[in-house]
Amino acid sequence: MTTEKHDQLPTVPATVSPAGGGRAGLDNANGLYFLSVVLLLAFAAFFYFDAQFKHDAESLRKLSLNAERILNANDATASAIRLTAGLKSERFLFNYDDLLETRNSLLEENLSMVGNAAAREALVEMAEAGREIEVLEKEAILLLGREKWDAALALMMSPHYKRQKGLYRANLSRALSMLVDDSERNTKKTETLANVMRVTVLLVFLLFALMGRIYAGRMRAALETERTLKQSLEESNVFLEQRVIERTEEVTRKAAELREAYEVISASIRYASRIQRAVLPDTAVVGADFPQHFVLWKPRDVVGGDIFWYRQWGDGVLIALGDCTGHGVPGAFMTLISTGALERACIEVAPGDLGGLLRRMHRHVQVTLGQHLESGESDDGIELGVCYLPHSLERMSYAGARLSLFLVDGDEVTEVRGTRKGLGYRGIAHDQGYEVHDISLHPGLRFYMTSDGLIEQLNSDLPRPRMFGKKRFKALLRVLSPTAMTVQGDAVCRALLDHQGGQALRDDVSVIGFEVPLRCG
Repeated sequence: MTTEKHDQLPTVPATVSPAGGGRAGLDNANGLYFLSVVLLLAFAAFFYFDAQFKHDAESLRKLSLNAERILNANDATASAIRLTAGLKSERFLFNYDDLLETRNSLLEENLSMVGNAAAREALVEMAEAGREIEVLEKEAILLLGREKWDAALALMMSPHYKRQKGLYRANLSRALSMLVDDSERNTKKTETLANVMRVTVLLVFLLFALMGRIYAGRMRAALETERTLKQSLEESNVFLEQRVIERTEEVTRKAAELREAYEVISASIRYASRIQRAVLPDTAVVGADFPQHFVLWKPRDVVGGDIFWYRQWGDGVLIALGDCTGHGVPGAFMTLISTGALERACIEVAPGDLGGLLRRMHRHVQVTLGQHLESGESDDGIELGVCYLPHSLERMSYAGARLSLFLVDGDEVTEVRGTRKGLGYRGIAHDQGYEVHDISLHPGLRFYMTSDGLIEQLNSDLPRPRMFGKKRFKALLRVLSPTAMTVQGDAVCRALLDHQGGQALRDDVSVIGFEVPLRCG
């Protein structure tokens, strides 16, 4: 007789003809009773170990979920403090205590559930690292309360804090690894036990069949075979139905987990979008000083790596457009770093010194990302164009870092190229300088800056898609020169969509256009 795979019921052997009677029949009855007891004990042992395995698996699943939530809460507390320091707003600390309580309560729950001594030791070490992290974060919060933003941010970026965060994650990973190893060992034991049980059941069924044939005779053997086959079919159906139910529950559970993860990620990205949009200048404020202007800000994803600034600087105003490395969430993080670098540079550099402003921003970005060190791994940065208009509005200064300024004077379009070095990046010298251009102002002169998302956008022409390109952009500005600046943003967007066709947006797209008024308000 052969056996099927482990997830199928074994076939039931046919009975054979009986032999002997009287005492032999009594012996066979006793034997059947004994085998029945053995079979029941075997099933009881199997169900016990199976239940124990499921309990261990459920505990590991709960520990893993708690670990994920602990890491999320741990990252969220650090992000809240860094955002508060970077944006100089304590509103991001409102839920810090809740996150901290969640992190600590989940860790205590995991400690209560872990039986493995080595894993428990790792969790205890993790808790010690967590307490050190909490001390550093509380110290940073005290600095934030005294409005020492840079000091708080420096503390959160310190090697000691990063080392404690690394120990926190490493100990959690080590504990989970040990628990997974225990689970795998238990799984192997359960599989071995299952195989033994299958062999035992098979042998018992064989003995049942042999003794039943001797005990019941040919007719009873035939009837017993029919009954046994019917029972086997019913058990097989029940088994298959149970497998279907289990698989359905597993698929439903995983779908729910994926849906929950998607909702968490989507909510986080939407929240990040609100933060990023809050950093952008109020167009009403820009319009009050420059009635003839437009801003086209079109991120590829919900959040993006393009950003523009408009702010007072001394007795003049500063207008800037930045294109950070990447797009989506990584690009958005770079915009926060760049915003902080610009704010610090505006404070440290004399108003109107655009070359000094870009040099100082470049150094701040490199220091923030560790690019000035040999051990630094980041090669990110920002391409930036910045204009400064003094109160007199007689001349305008421009400086660019791998970003051009386009001047439109009637039908003439002129490109003022920026320095061919961006801000940040590992391969750029820490003392890199940036050229400043001085431009005379007169009525009707218009200025434009654009990120490379517009210039490098491909169309859907196959097999060789073409970029939008600077030539097309200059031609578009020439066509739009007679129209009001306030409607040109929509015109540029329509031109992009017409060129794009069915091609997906490759990068964030940002365009700024403005005309200097004859008189300063």
